[in-house]
Parts: sequence; structure tokens; C-alpha cells
Amino acid sequence: MIENPNNELRGDYDGTLTGEVEYGRSASGGHQIAIEVQLEHETVWSVLAFAGKAHSISLSKLRACGYAKPGEIGPQIKGNPVRVRVSYHDWENDEGDTKRIMDVNILDGAGRFKFRNEMSDSDKDTFLRSLAGNDSGYPPDWDEVPAQAGSFSLNKPKTGKAAA
Repeated sequence: MIENPNNELRGDYDGTLTGEVEYGRSASGGHQIAIEVQLEHETVWSVLAFAGKAHSISLSKLRACGYAKPGEIGPQIKGNPVRVRVSYHDWENDEGDTKRIMDVNILDGAGRFKFRNEMSDSDKDTFLRSLAGNDSGYPPDWDEVPAQAGSFSLNKPKTGKAAA
């Protein structure tokens, strides 16, 4: 369990986008936006960076907010539901002072599992039909293949004897 001595807001929350958006630049000059999210008892801001590798990640999060076409962001996302994850990190400035920073991460589903080699639609259809028994995706003698040493089979032996 994460220690939370200050009763900080943390975890996953459902919120509503207020439509308030601030536009800025990072210290290195990259584009950034901050989006206001209304949670049940608190208003928080999520910052999205649009430089380098972060661009595609932030664009995915922005689309999860309901942004669909070029133009002002606020009116497109206002009132839309969003799921966020709140966490914290410590940040130290050039003078050595440490400040606790709230991170509000818009959850966009990008963390879902994805195969490197995905099935094509036709492969997927064939596979799903094979599971339903409508199409044989297996060799005709699938049930007759003898078990290998050190393995087991979930198929019941047709002779009533244990598989070798």
C-alpha cells in the first residue's frame, strides 16, 4: 500500500472535462496544454506535452477526451467524461528546494495489451469460427495425436485407456 500521510488525492477517478484549456510551452520550447478536470470534490489539471515521443501519447489522450477535429479544444471536450489517475512526485528546483507535484494522467486505454503481430481480420474470423466448431482450424487427426512424454492431454482417450 502506498503511504498517504497527508490524505492526498490519489488513485483512479471518473471526472468531467470543464472545457478550460491553457496553452503553453515547456522549458525546452515544446508545446504543452493543461486540461481542467472536475472530480467529485476537487478540480485538477492534466498537462499534455506535444514534443518528441510524447506527441503521439498526448494526442491519444486528447482524443480520449473527445477531441476529434482541428480547432479549439475546449468546446470539443467540454462536459465529456474522462478517467484520470492521480499520483505525486517530488521535484527539485535549481536551488535545491523540493516541491511535491500532483500528476493527473488521463487514461486512454493505451496501456492495454497489444500483440506485435496482430491477426488480420480474415485470420481472426477463421480463428473465431474454429472456436465455435464451424470451421476446422486444426489438423483432421487432432484428437488422435499421441501425447508426448512429459506432457498431458485434455482429450479423453477414445479407447478408455490412459494415453501413453
